[in-house]
Amino acid sequence: LDGINYRWGSNSQTELRQLEHGNVQWIGEGIGATLVPQVLAESNLHKYVLTIPLPAVRWIALNLKRTPFTDPRVRQALNYAVDRTQLSHITYGTGTPWGLPFPSALPDFHRTATPYTYDPERARSLLRAAGADSASFALTSTADDPNPSIAQVLQQQFEAVGVHMSIDTVSDN
Repeated sequence: LDGINYRWGSNSQTELRQLEHGNVQWIGEGIGATLVPQVLAESNLHKYVLTIPLPAVRWIALNLKRTPFTDPRVRQALNYAVDRTQLSHITYGTGTPWGLPFPSALPDFHRTATPYTYDPERARSLLRAAGADSASFALTSTADDPNPSIAQVLQQQFEAVGVHMSIDTVSDN
């Protein structure tokens, strides 16, 4: 091995083109979800594709010491307000809709909890009961694909149940 060159700061589209033209041998963390349709449509890129299902989850961390999140009904309402199936469309099949804070496919794991489902009416009801039917908060999200798109859809879904969420996008660095 003569050496390894690692490049930081490239966007997914640039990395994909560098791979296609033989300038790099692999894309470290893989491509972003929005490039999946393009890669699948271009047969000359198929030789670079290796799909690896990961038992991972995406989540939003909430500061439970700040209102309105001190009330568990608000946290439950936000879970019921999320249409995970709609979110899975944003990730172009790279994610599986699931309503619990651990992966759905864990070997030898016996479930004791029921996954949250999409139920906006229940979300509104819980928010009213908690006195938080006009709650607002800011979500800090990285600019990495597909996080900005996910944040925008979450913003719309929360708005539909009366919760205003602003988005603060930051660099992953």
